[in-house]
Amino acid sequence: MTATEHALGAAGRRPVAPNAAQKALLRRLCAVAAQTRVLLDTARNDYETGVLAEPAWFARLDALMARSAALVELGHAGGIPQRWIDLARQQGERGTGWRTPQRWPVPQPVHRARLIDDLAAEARDLSDTVAVHAAYRTRARSNEPESLCTRIEASAAVRHERLTSIAALLDLIGPERDRIRPASDPIWARALAATVRDRGPSLLAQQWRAHAEHEPTSVAAYRLLTDHGDIDFLPDSAIAPVPAVMIEHIVAALRLPPGLAVHDLPLGLAVHDLPLGAATDSAVTAALGEPRCVEFPAPTAGDERHVGGAPARTHRDNGPSP
Repeated sequence: MTATEHALGAAGRRPVAPNAAQKALLRRLCAVAAQTRVLLDTARNDYETGVLAEPAWFARLDALMARSAALVELGHAGGIPQRWIDLARQQGERGTGWRTPQRWPVPQPVHRARLIDDLAAEARDLSDTVAVHAAYRTRARSNEPESLCTRIEASAAVRHERLTSIAALLDLIGPERDRIRPASDPIWARALAATVRDRGPSLLAQQWRAHAEHEPTSVAAYRLLTDHGDIDFLPDSAIAPVPAVMIEHIVAALRLPPGLAVHDLPLGLAVHDLPLGAATDSAVTAALGEPRCVEFPAPTAGDERHVGGAPARTHRDNGPSP
């Protein structure tokens, strides 16, 4: 439980004041509401004098309305009660500017556990997207447009940014963080690789194209906010590794012999039970260049899967190349 909440048992928690990230989002929502009010007032004055609004005015109004809706959606995902959202909007619409209340309105309970469940589901979905992309990339389809490859990687990056922003808004602590990013575990990349290793080429291609051509609506909404500088609080970047790091490590795991890819899964842990972030410490360590050793078996006759075909037993892994 954070310092800004009272416990209410299974019904949820009733926040008493927003945390720093939530305050920043509410201030931005207030500013967007104020800009919308000014725009509408200008149009009203022009209408009274017989001046019709130009298409650019409608485009700007649409953008402001979309930004407001995106901020509200992000705020709800980050545990901000509706009464505080209404307060921020009202201050903007009145033209008073943002004023932090001495006492925040008492909101309805926030079902924090459900919000964390939703965030964990998004994290798992992102991990599957990254795993599919990594597997498809290793099978290099030369007939795929480069634009699709760029799109899926850009979309994954935005989804990651959104995930870290929601984590900051929720101000996750202790076991809550473990739902998204479990403790250090060196087999996360191998486990994710195992989920896609045996998928047939046609199924993998179908799933890859689906991810590349259809991104969640929440991604477009979050991209709109970043384009206008509406995310002015620090994300919780430690909650999950960036997709680029995940992709490099999954690709490396896919190049291992199948026996090495899954033999060291802990007893009782199925591949599909591994949440996003298991062994993210391993990914971060590799990205920073701290070496670790991975054991390889001696090559057998005719086995060309070992790099260079040499009988080396250990491999010094310094993480993905820059």
